[in-house]
Amino acid sequence: MRSPNLRLTVTREGFSITPLPAQVESRCTFDHSCSQRASHRLLIAQPTTGVALLCDLHAIAWAQDEGLQITTARLGESAA
Repeated sequence: MRSPNLRLTVTREGFSITPLPAQVESRCTFDHSCSQRASHRLLIAQPTTGVALLCDLHAIAWAQDEGLQITTARLGESAA
């Protein structure tokens, strides 16, 4: 399930991660066993990687692995 609060947008040399439009109905491609709905598109400037679609949990995990600090309400909680 996608969180209404997570709208991660980062563009740096070599990659960008942006929210997918709400009408996009695709599954997360980060992990073959993940069946969650994708919420973000990850573009990596490497011919072998290209594009990945990430669910909220994988978007947060990927960002943390890249050393990005993310502040958000826990999934399922209101940010207010």
